[in-house]
Amino acid sequence: MTPTETSLTRTGSLDQRLALLKSEKSLSERECLDLIAHADALRQFDERKDDGSIFEGVEQLLVHGGDYPVTVAYEIAQSLGIPASYVEQAIDLHYPSADTQLQDIEEHGAVPTFLTIVNTYLKKLERQLQDDLPQNKIKQDVVHDKYNPRWASATFVKVSTHQTKKSFLGWQWNKSLRTEIKLAYCSFRVYWENKTGKDKFNLTVDLYDPLFLRICGSTLKELNQHFQPQIEYYEVKYHYVVE
Repeated sequence: MTPTETSLTRTGSLDQRLALLKSEKSLSERECLDLIAHADALRQFDERKDDGSIFEGVEQLLVHGGDYPVTVAYEIAQSLGIPASYVEQAIDLHYPSADTQLQDIEEHGAVPTFLTIVNTYLKKLERQLQDDLPQNKIKQDVVHDKYNPRWASATFVKVSTHQTKKSFLGWQWNKSLRTEIKLAYCSFRVYWENKTGKDKFNLTVDLYDPLFLRICGSTLKELNQHFQPQIEYYEVKYHYVVE
């Protein structure tokens, strides 16, 4: 390690680290331009932050404590005179696409934790069911045993609501009826743990309605293929009569 590298790894106050950088660090032309651009962006941010007039009208676009679509960010940026291209750059940095995330993960040989695998399966399966059954609500009953983090399960339920007319002594009214149909039950269990983090897991899927496999069959195959290096055992059982 060179003296410069040694100095830059030391801990200390901000002033001390800045002094070391100023005396020992050299910058390429690109690094110098990037540093100036970043510093200028921070300066502009501070100026806008302290100038209340800059944000006049922005508060009207927001409701405190709410969630907002991405289009609102574009509207606010436009009101501040910030071109849409800069918003897109910020979005690309803070919210990378799934392909970009996977590329970064694969480049560093990162492996998912057991709960990450479980959450990925459940999120994608629920989304597939909801996309294909927009007229129904999909309820997902998830169980994580806090005393046994090596096991988790989820039950997928299709919820239907319809109106029916009721009458009594000449009075009539509408009553909402709710029907729940159990579609499937997924059980995840760590088979064995590896010090490298590459835990093996078992996945059992119990089917209670053919609709689940019809809708989620392809998604299950894709997920199993993606997590194949960590799947030790996979089984699908059905609990209905095929007629």
